[in-house]
Formats: sequence, C-alpha cells, structure tokens
Amino acid sequence: MNNITEFVFTSKWLIPSILIGLLTTGCASISDTQNPPLIDADRHAEDIPRAERVFLYQSRVANAMLDHYPLLEVLENADPSVVDAEARMTESCSPLTQAVLAHMGGERASLGLRMRVMTTLDDCERAARALDELLQVTAVADSI
Repeated sequence: MNNITEFVFTSKWLIPSILIGLLTTGCASISDTQNPPLIDADRHAEDIPRAERVFLYQSRVANAMLDHYPLLEVLENADPSVVDAEARMTESCSPLTQAVLAHMGGERASLGLRMRVMTTLDDCERAARALDELLQVTAVADSI
C-alpha cells in the first residue's frame, strides 16, 4: 500500500475522506458528456464520489512531487514546466482543498465553496494529470 492510501485509510483520516464524498456528492452526479472524466475508474471507484477520487488522485500527485523534489533547493533547480504544472494544480485544486480543510476543522463548507468545487473539479483533475505525466517523464529521464 502506498503512503497516501495508508494516510487516508487510517482511522484518523477515514471519516474526513468519507465526508469529502458527502460534501461533494452533487459533483458526482453532474455529467459532462463532451468531456468525460479523466480518472480511470475501476470496479470499486464507481462507488466513490468523483470529487473524492479527484482529491485522492491530486493528493497522490502532490506526494509524488514531494518524493521527487524533497528539498526546496532541489525544487529550485527543477524543470520550469514541472514547477509551473505544480502551481497550476495547486491553484486549480484550491477550492477542493479548502473544502477538505473546512471539514477537517469541523466546519461545513459554504454553498459558494461547494459550487466552486463543482466548477473547478475538471480543471483540478486535468492539472493533476498534467503534473503526474511530467513527473513520470522526469523520473524516466533521471533514471537514464
């Protein structure tokens, strides 16, 4: 099991991750037939609300970024496209992250925040996918 999976499924984080799903249930029911979801679904993923899947994916990508660039000095020398992609992901996923932090703080996300989560979910997922692909290319290049 990878670190994020262990992190999310420890008893301390299970309830927040479930609440994310409850907070964003509306996101899972909105369908865009012209732009299908980018995250590959397996048999069990269909039971998880899309916003929760995107948050978990974005979190795994953020962890991969930290694994690849563990020190600020290393990040300062990183490929500018990776740094830009990470900034885009951080910005695009900000509403989703804010909703999670609100929940973890014992608050309910405002209706406005929940609407922002719904309207930015595709952008967050695309930005996470773009960074993930850059990190994979960078990892391959580093191993040569």
